[in-house]
Amino acid sequence: NSPTMRISTAFLIALVPASAAASSTSKYPPPWIPRGGASTKTKQDVRKYRMEQQQLMQLRSMILSEELAKRGIPIPTLQDVSVPNDQKKPEKVDWDCAMATEDEPKSCMLSFDAEANTKVLAPIDSDDWISVSALNRLRRNDPTKVDPMWHSKFAIVESWFSPSSPYALSSSLASRPSTLLLSFVLDHKWALSLSIVGSLFTLVILFLPVLEVLAQRLLVSDFLWMEWPKWARDVHA
Repeated sequence: NSPTMRISTAFLIALVPASAAASSTSKYPPPWIPRGGASTKTKQDVRKYRMEQQQLMQLRSMILSEELAKRGIPIPTLQDVSVPNDQKKPEKVDWDCAMATEDEPKSCMLSFDAEANTKVLAPIDSDDWISVSALNRLRRNDPTKVDPMWHSKFAIVESWFSPSSPYALSSSLASRPSTLLLSFVLDHKWALSLSIVGSLFTLVILFLPVLEVLAQRLLVSDFLWMEWPKWARDVHA
């Protein structure tokens, strides 16, 4: 029983539990791993579930951002992140008004020079003038072509023609009720058609007594009854 023999025997005894533990671990996995091990299908299902939850969370966040932006809260929306980096969103802008005269002519973006004694508009701190009549005509025919006149740098339609805008033209240039009414009728085709029909109906009602007297005079006139032999056969046909 030499010391070397005793050390070898103790080393072998220590190795037996370690090898037994290794064999038991290979047979029985730790409790955090499913019995039989995690299969490839299980991992794919977990990844799919996590991806769906992430997408739903992003969708809810986007809907919430849109609703908060509608209430005036300054928060990025889908439109803000969808605009390319080199293309900025058109900004609202105030307007400047001037009178084109023979002594001080003004250029017009649609007709080179504005006619004398006509009002012209331009974004504030800008020399890109356009006459009021030309701007209204372009806006009524095709509103999508208004903003590109200024290279889509300014939101002209939203700034100048929206009643809720602080830069609305209707609050300054069209202060008289008659001007406001005329502008409303010209901006809405249904209002123009209704106005024409209503005007004709009103004229008929106003001149109905006169038309009735003229009809009676015609029915008892000599001119009508002198031609009786000609049109009597058609009446009794």
